[in-house]
Amino acid sequence: TVPEDAWANQPPHVSLAASRAGSAVSAAHTLVDPVCGAPPVDPRVVWDTPEALLGGLNVAASSLGAEVVQGDRRLAELLDGFTPSSASNKHRGPLDVPVRLAAPARVAGFLLDSDGNYGPTPFPRPFTIALSSDGQTWSEVVTGDLAPGAGEQSFVLPSPVQAAFARLRFADGADVHISEFKVVAVPGSRPLGEQGHDLASTANDGRLVHTAPYVGNFDHMLSDQGDGPRIKVGPEAPIEMVVAFRHHRAARVEALEWTQPARPEDARTELSVFTSMASPVGPWTRVGTWTLDPAPGSTSRLEMLSGGWTRYVRLVNDEERGEPVWTRLASRLRIIERPAGPDALSALGEWDKYDPLGPYEAQEGVAQRVTDTERGEDDTRATARSLPLEALTSGAVSVDVDEDWYRIDVPAGANRVAVVIEGDVRTELQDGRGNALPHRITDGVLTAEVQSGVVYLRVTEPKRNVAMSWDQSGSVGQYVERIYQSVREFTRGVDPAVETANLLPFQGPEGAFLSPDFLDDPIALQRVLTDYDRSASSSEAESALLTAMEQMEVLDGTKAILLLTDAETHSNRRTPELWQRFSRVRPRVFTMELHIGNVQWHQHLMEDWANIDAGHYTPFGSMSSLDA
Repeated sequence: TVPEDAWANQPPHVSLAASRAGSAVSAAHTLVDPVCGAPPVDPRVVWDTPEALLGGLNVAASSLGAEVVQGDRRLAELLDGFTPSSASNKHRGPLDVPVRLAAPARVAGFLLDSDGNYGPTPFPRPFTIALSSDGQTWSEVVTGDLAPGAGEQSFVLPSPVQAAFARLRFADGADVHISEFKVVAVPGSRPLGEQGHDLASTANDGRLVHTAPYVGNFDHMLSDQGDGPRIKVGPEAPIEMVVAFRHHRAARVEALEWTQPARPEDARTELSVFTSMASPVGPWTRVGTWTLDPAPGSTSRLEMLSGGWTRYVRLVNDEERGEPVWTRLASRLRIIERPAGPDALSALGEWDKYDPLGPYEAQEGVAQRVTDTERGEDDTRATARSLPLEALTSGAVSVDVDEDWYRIDVPAGANRVAVVIEGDVRTELQDGRGNALPHRITDGVLTAEVQSGVVYLRVTEPKRNVAMSWDQSGSVGQYVERIYQSVREFTRGVDPAVETANLLPFQGPEGAFLSPDFLDDPIALQRVLTDYDRSASSSEAESALLTAMEQMEVLDGTKAILLLTDAETHSNRRTPELWQRFSRVRPRVFTMELHIGNVQWHQHLMEDWANIDAGHYTPFGSMSSLDA
C-alpha cells in the first residue's frame, strides 16, 4: 500500500521478508520508480487509526462536554482536538490528567498526540491510563510508552471497558510533550444518546463556508448565542449560505432545523435546499423548497427522507424585497446527522487527524477512476473508442503520457455535434479523412458543424499551471526563512515537460506575479526568486488568491495554487468576490497552514479553500512538513 503522502518522483524502498518454521529469514528489496499521475491500481482508503477505533466518538472531547476535573487549566487544551505549533505541549512531570467523559461509554481505546511548539516527544515516555465509573476507584487498563515522532499514537484495549472517567498519568519527573488525549468509544455506539449529532454546530466543528451577502461574524447561527448581527440585502439579491461539516467530511443527514430570529420582520418564509458531494461551489442537487414557520423564535424541521450522503448543504432565500433591507439570518441553524450505528458511523468520529475522508469512504470505498478501456487502448485514432450518443463516458489523460481518442458516428441527416466535457483538457476534432474541423467550447460544451459519417475527437492534457503564493508578514516572521527555503525547493522541482509555474508573494490588493509569464524553466524561476527584494509585507490571503486566479483563468490546463500562510488574513472583505471567482475558475488549491493563532478559524479557511476542486490541506510547523 502506497500512503497518500508519499513523495513524488522519489523511489520508495520496498522490502519483503519470509521464512519457514526452523529456517532462516530470506529478504529481498527493490526501488520502485513512481510516475506522477499514473493510473491508480486497486485504489482504497487506508487510515492510520486502528479499525477497532475507526469512527468511534472521542468522549474526552471538550466540544462534547468532557472536562479535566483537576490540575492546571492548561490541561484543558489536551481535549480541544487541535495541536497548534503555537501552543506549549511541554508539561512538567509527574503529570496527572483526570477527565470526566462527556458521557459514560464503552471505551475501545485511546489516542495520544505529542505535536506542538516543542515538537514531538524526543524520547520514549512511559505512561499509564486508568478508567473509572465514579472518579474515585480506578482500574489501570494501559501501560505503555509515548514514542518519539509526530502524529497520533493508538492504544487499543483487548475488550471494551465501561467508564465515565479516564486518567492519563506520566509518573516520573521528566518533562512531558503531550498535546491531545482522546478516549475513543466503541465505533457505532451512541454514548451521547439516540439522537443524531448537530453537524452544523461550531462545537462540532461545523462552519459556514461562505454566505451572500457576506457576514463577517456568523458563528451565532451555528451555536446558541442568539440572534446575530444584521446584514444589508439588496432588493433582488438572494440570501445564500453554504455549510460544511468537520474537516469537510461527508455524512448522512437526517434533518435540517431553522429557528427564526426574535423580530418578525427578520423571518424567512421559505428556503431552497441543495446538497453536494463534490465541492462547496457545487455541482448542486436540488432537494426542494422548505416552507418555514414565520413566527418569531419558531423552529421548522425538514426531514431528509432519503438520509443520503452529503458533504455540503446550500440554502437559498430569494424572496422578493421592494428595497434594500437590514435583516438577520437564522437565530439557529441545525443539520442533524442520522444516528450512528454499525452500518453508518459518524462524521464526528475518529478518522485520522484532520482527515476529510470518513464514514462515506469507509462504507462506499473510493471510485475506481480508471477503467480497463482507459489503460492505453484508445491512445490513437486507429484504436479510438466509440462515443455513443446521449451517454456518459469517462477517461483519463496525462501530459505527455496518455491521450484519448473517441469515434463519433454522425447519423444521416445530422449536421451538428455537441459534447459536454468536464476537466482541464485540450480538444481536437477531425473528419474521417483526418482534416481538422473547427469547433468551439462554451461553458464546457463542445459544438461543431459536421457532415454525416465518422468524426474523431482527440483529448489531451495541456501543461499544468502552478502558482506558488506565500505569506511574509510579521505574524510568520520566525518562519520566513523556512518558507523561502520551501519556495526555492519548489522552483527546483518544476518539470518543464508537464508544468509551468509562477511566484506570488502576498502583496495586498495590488499584488502581481514576480514574472509576467508562467515559466517552465527551473533556472529562470530561481532567478526570478533571487531577484525579488522581499519588500512586501502582507497577510491578505484572499487578495493573493484573487490575483492568482485573475491571471490563471485564461490559461489552458489544470490550475493549481500552493498557498503558505498562517491564515491571519486581513482581506476578509473580499470573501464574496473570492467565492465568485472560485466558482468560475475552480483551481486546485493546496493550502499549507502555519498552525498558530486562532487555530479553528484559520483551519476552517484553509480547509474551505482546499476543497474547491480536489486540493489538499495540511498544517505545518516544521521544515520537514514543508518539504513533504
